[in-house]
Amino acid sequence: MKTVLYAWLAALSLLAASPLAAADAAALAADCDSCHGPGGVSAHADVPTIAGQTPEFLMKTLNGFRRWDRPCLKSDWRSGDTSRPRT
Repeated sequence: MKTVLYAWLAALSLLAASPLAAADAAALAADCDSCHGPGGVSAHADVPTIAGQTPEFLMKTLNGFRRWDRPCLKSDWRSGDTSRPRT
């Protein structure tokens, strides 16, 4: 499952901006891991596990957050960053 998530993120990053290197895809995946946990398995009750989700679901959800169609009202974390103080 971890491999699928990283492969999806790598493919998405290449489609979004073709000059991205593989190291950039790993950095993007690390950003996801910081909140959603290693391999997309969350340790936080208010942060969903994304492991096993389809690329279509993830894109729909990410675009919803970007447009504020899907705010993160239940989360205690600011902008999805668990290194910051809770709100």
